[in-house]
Amino acid sequence: MIGIRIVIGLSVSAMSLHAQSGSALEADSLVGCYKLVDSRGHAVFDGAGFHGSVIRLDSVRTAQVSQKSRVPNARAFWPAESHPDPGHFPLSFFVPYWYVSGDTLYLIRTDGFNGDLVRLSGNAKRLSGTVEFFTDVVPPKPPPLHPVTAERVACPSVR
Repeated sequence: MIGIRIVIGLSVSAMSLHAQSGSALEADSLVGCYKLVDSRGHAVFDGAGFHGSVIRLDSVRTAQVSQKSRVPNARAFWPAESHPDPGHFPLSFFVPYWYVSGDTLYLIRTDGFNGDLVRLSGNAKRLSGTVEFFTDVVPPKPPPLHPVTAERVACPSVR
């Protein structure tokens, strides 16, 4: 009888702690397009196919994305105006990817030497957080974090 009371007490405590800390983001609710900008209003991702601030969080989950990202629930993201062919994933080692862990959305883009790591939290309509540039060269000090926001927008027509 005592064991049952302890388990119930721990379960209730865990549920109330989760409710206080906020709810987890649901990956499926985030699929779509977002305008992702830094504090100056500039696009966070530039070059390598990214020519604007609107990105498309795709629902595409493939073994290539998950294997190369080492995150089992990783999905691809792209410039909003393009539509990738998942058949090309085996040809490209550095597919930009996103995933959700708890209440944080992570966006990662790298060329194998340099990259960007975006951490966002909020809801499916508006998210805010930071972007951090990383490199395979050991920096002399920790890389700075820059504020960013992502706001849901209508996806443009795909070329």
